[in-house]
Amino acid sequence: MATRRSSIAPAVFSLLAAFALYSEIWRDLSATGWGDYQEYHHLWEAGRIAIERFGEWPLWDPFQCGGITQYGNPQTQVFHPLFYVSLLVGTTIALKLFLTLHAAAGILGVYVYVRHDEGRSLIASSMSALTWAGSGYFAWHCGTGHADFIAFYLTPWILVGWRRSLLDVRWAVLVGVVMSATVFAGGVYAFPFFVLLIAHQCAWALADPRRRAA
Repeated sequence: MATRRSSIAPAVFSLLAAFALYSEIWRDLSATGWGDYQEYHHLWEAGRIAIERFGEWPLWDPFQCGGITQYGNPQTQVFHPLFYVSLLVGTTIALKLFLTLHAAAGILGVYVYVRHDEGRSLIASSMSALTWAGSGYFAWHCGTGHADFIAFYLTPWILVGWRRSLLDVRWAVLVGVVMSATVFAGGVYAFPFFVLLIAHQCAWALADPRRRAA
């Protein structure tokens, strides 16, 4: 029982910390984001209307510029699993959950990486996770509507999956899942960054005689 609680505690902590970091967006559930969030909110809403009102897959947005593609838009997020939450709670709350849950995933990812892969203390791991997730980078991009940058919160899971896959190839599945989730999250900047990150990790591993021997 104690082991189970210790494994659940970091996830609960990460979720609570994420809601604390983005508490401002939850003060008014009906308030939408400003800046570029208006564009992403429109894409989500157009997708929701396509499904609910017309019974169609959200492949086309007829409400902008005489009609534009959703399927061909690399920044759309309507194919992400969390988009379908909008069918239950509406676009505004669903988009807020999308941001908050990604932040929680980022906090937990850094904690797991620092605590278990780097072998640091509980306090060091927790502080690293909070400092990274609450940094000015995320405050700026996620606060001004750069929703395609939200996928960068998945960065630590690339490191966890890739480094562990060097010892157990099954962990490569995690890398594939994260890369796929990044595409579905409209991560047009995060995806190529993750490719470069993996290439860097490969070069680092090849330069280590111990890993070459393994």
